[in-house]
Amino acid sequence: MEAIMMPPPWPDTATIDASGDLRLAGVPLGAVAEEHGTPVYVFDAATFARRAASYRDGLAAHYPGEAEVHYACKAFLNVAVAQLALRHGLHLDAVSIGEAQVGRHAGVPGSRIHLHGNAKTHDELRLARRLGVGTIIADNLDELRGLAAVAREGGELGVMLRLAPDVAANTHPHIATGAAASKFGIPLERLLDAARIIAGEPKLRYEGLHCHIGSQITDLPPYRAAVRVLLAAAGTLRRRYGWTTRSISPGGGLGIAYAAGDPEPDIGGYVKTVAAEVVEGCRRAGLPLPKLICEPGRSVVGPAMVALYSVVAAKPLAAADGEADAYVHLDGGMGDNIRPAMYGARLTALPVRDARRPARRVVHLSGRYCESSDVLARDVHVPELSNGDVLAVPAAGAYTLSMASAYNHVPRPPVVLVQDGHAHLITRRETYRDLMARDAGLPDPPVAGPSGPDPAIATTQNPHRHTGAHACCSIET
Repeated sequence: MEAIMMPPPWPDTATIDASGDLRLAGVPLGAVAEEHGTPVYVFDAATFARRAASYRDGLAAHYPGEAEVHYACKAFLNVAVAQLALRHGLHLDAVSIGEAQVGRHAGVPGSRIHLHGNAKTHDELRLARRLGVGTIIADNLDELRGLAAVAREGGELGVMLRLAPDVAANTHPHIATGAAASKFGIPLERLLDAARIIAGEPKLRYEGLHCHIGSQITDLPPYRAAVRVLLAAAGTLRRRYGWTTRSISPGGGLGIAYAAGDPEPDIGGYVKTVAAEVVEGCRRAGLPLPKLICEPGRSVVGPAMVALYSVVAAKPLAAADGEADAYVHLDGGMGDNIRPAMYGARLTALPVRDARRPARRVVHLSGRYCESSDVLARDVHVPELSNGDVLAVPAAGAYTLSMASAYNHVPRPPVVLVQDGHAHLITRRETYRDLMARDAGLPDPPVAGPSGPDPAIATTQNPHRHTGAHACCSIET
């Protein structure tokens, strides 16, 4: 029996081999689960590389001006992913100083990092300058005033203005960001107020305009509308201040498929559409072609990861809930993938062994966390499952581990990169020691309460004070 190539939403290298084992980049996923335990996330380097190249090559083919692809770190970031982004010609779009620090630690030059975010403190702006961050994307007027103060303390700072374009996108309300009432971006009617702040500070260098209309967007007309808003603003600034808008970015947010049959826009088609809108808009307005920046995150990394979970238990449903006849409890859930609970995301799953089995049962795949909303997938078709079986969930790369928590004090999972038949650990599993590493325990001597110190506490030594570990027992890692 020949191997089967898996269609989207699975990674490019996903196959079911002749024996029925699910593989990624030639690596049996069952073997990854055995070596690293579950839950574990498996990162397919080839899928990431191909999708990055689709943006890069699309811009080269369809945009006659200068162009850059900036990987949106918030989708998923660790040191290895930052290194991969650099290797494949991407810049980094960081939404925090923490993300920028990871990029710099990975060897990404500061000049290839743009810093976003709607609530940057003065200290963070100073640190961004020390890190050599290339451009700050200013989200509001207060931030611009803070940037002006920081610029006066040191060298020149490059600034792009993030506008609220008042463009609606067909996506979940929690991830729609382009409305006039959004918390993000400078309202269009305050554009000239922002320009006056920049004009009044010689060490602020105007570079361009930015917007972001949302995430998991599967239709292209909103991007065309966003480009038109940016170019209209560029024309206003040219007329009023004589400024040339050197860069524009309509953001990212292109969607992906999460289950078979989901719509998934073509990356090349997206790039061609945006590029054509910029070229034609500049021609009509008599503007020079700016540098065009695309900022993909989900559409590059989302399909590149698969999450593996083990079946722990099953709970038959006394009455059918939709089509499902049981809960199948897994050893992960909302702590590593909160998207189903937060956004109602639909996921699918497949056993990593004997994956060709007919999927005759309909169940809810429930997580281990103490929340009723912790159900990873509802009404999902699966074969007969036993405790210990390992299930693979595709399209697990974006806004899963980047939003992960240690809720219920459950350690976060590791990440294993696979490429050309080899597997390499790129993020280790969190340990129980990690979960307590920041805890200091009570002060010694304890702080007196309203009635004085509790005698029982007052006579007990703080076990964390000298050893950093519990005196009464060892901690399993």
